Amino acid sequence: AVVDDSGRFPKRYQAANTPIVPTKIFREPSKHLTQYEVAIKTGENIWRRVIVDGDELADSKKIIRLAKDGGALIESPSHLAKFFARFIAENSTRIPEIKCYQQPGWHGDKFIYPTGGDDYIVRRAGFDYEHEFATCGDREKSKQAIVDACDKGGAFVRVFLGFSLASSLVRPFNIPNIQAQIHGKSGGGKTALEKLCASIHGNPRKLIRTFAATLKNRQAVAAAYNDLPSFLDELETVNGGKKGEESLPQMIYDFSLGTANQANKRDGSVRETFEFFGSRLMTGERPILKSHDQRGAYKRLVQMHVDNLFDDFFSADLHFTAENNYGHFGKDWANFQTEHLKEMHNEYISRTTAALSKNYLCEPTLVKAIAAASLATQYFFVCIGVKDSFDAETFAADANFILSTLPTQEDIDDSTRAIKDLQSFFAGHDKYFVRDVKDNSAQGFTTYTQNAWECYGKKFSNSEVAFLPTALKKILENELGYQSMDALIAEWASKGLLRCGNGRGYRFSTRINGKVVSAIIFKAGIISSNDDDTAEDEYYATE
Repeated sequence: AVVDDSGRFPKRYQAANTPIVPTKIFREPSKHLTQYEVAIKTGENIWRRVIVDGDELADSKKIIRLAKDGGALIESPSHLAKFFARFIAENSTRIPEIKCYQQPGWHGDKFIYPTGGDDYIVRRAGFDYEHEFATCGDREKSKQAIVDACDKGGAFVRVFLGFSLASSLVRPFNIPNIQAQIHGKSGGGKTALEKLCASIHGNPRKLIRTFAATLKNRQAVAAAYNDLPSFLDELETVNGGKKGEESLPQMIYDFSLGTANQANKRDGSVRETFEFFGSRLMTGERPILKSHDQRGAYKRLVQMHVDNLFDDFFSADLHFTAENNYGHFGKDWANFQTEHLKEMHNEYISRTTAALSKNYLCEPTLVKAIAAASLATQYFFVCIGVKDSFDAETFAADANFILSTLPTQEDIDDSTRAIKDLQSFFAGHDKYFVRDVKDNSAQGFTTYTQNAWECYGKKFSNSEVAFLPTALKKILENELGYQSMDALIAEWASKGLLRCGNGRGYRFSTRINGKVVSAIIFKAGIISSNDDDTAEDEYYATE
């Protein structure tokens, strides 16, 4: 019943043809109303319960979702919205109120698991925690598969498994979000290993996604699985062709920052953004990052090349076991961390400090990530009863082995690698760098030792090499695959590798093929060290 416009006479309206009533209110700790549980009678003594956002109950256009999801027979959406508003107001003290969270993960000193007891995680569009983090099959079979895989695959398997387990340690350990990829030839057991890692937490068929998704979708997954791992497989499904390939380094960089960059709503208001913490595990037949990359992505991704983790028979068995026995250890691992977090953190600090003092040549961020993964694996074995205590010896051996396979800081420094690539490029394209030769028989007349119609630059007699800016941009960005010529030039200038003058700092005017042009000149010995006394040493600083 609702009150008519005069406010004096109650009047009844038929809002729905099935009994329907709000039964629970879910509020955040901040008391911000988020969702309701609505019970809908769909048969004799049969009630279906549906979780809906608060704004859906107040919007006659959105409220019709109850018909689709809950089976309600709605006669008047507008009257039903008024009914809910009145019912909730009149029964606010009677409807049970439950504390809820917008994301799983650490809340204070407690880890809230997606399917954890009285703690409720807000329903998110496109995600079904109940089925994603479900439990299926035999616990002992799952446990034995983990032990056998670690024995057969060695350090690679133990550390990769650790990346999925260390996801919930990122926030309390105060380290950047962890990302790892195993790549190698087809059939080596990579996907089987990833399914095993996912099966610790839930259903691998639902938790593992392909790369055929947008950047925002990947961010939505990370936000929905906050403090929990996310999984990507089948790198060949990347959408967008060349543009999609170029977006992969940005994907790595954005995940490490841990912020979901949501677009505006249709009405112009900004969607709520989420921070997220955790790890992402990826597999593929080729590396995500090519040999040349900007944006610091190499500092944020552990790439491991392995061709054969398991034989075909064991890999097939691992596939079957992971897909049919899963979800037995995720919540146990979360509870174990809640109980032993201080001990684990102290162990991590001491072990990582010792590792960093050894002056590994790879990035410190990768050292911390691998230390966290190795530590998580050893403590997980304690959690599931495989070991009695933390195995410091295996931890050190695994961490040292993986660190020894990673590229050094010099290998992943873009400016250093680009210089080496330019040296190789120059050696293979020497004929496209002209040497101007003056003809003494005709004063002022100049001949050219190379073809004038295609030229990348000029080599001087003192071994300095000049590049035309347009040619250098093409070489670096199109031929060699670097993201930004300007960023590299600024780095080279700061290292003193370029001939610098006034004005723009690194561009000079020089004469190439009889014309005065702007050029970027590398100092002697940087690109070429071969003397060539036939070239002119003629250049002018560009103001």
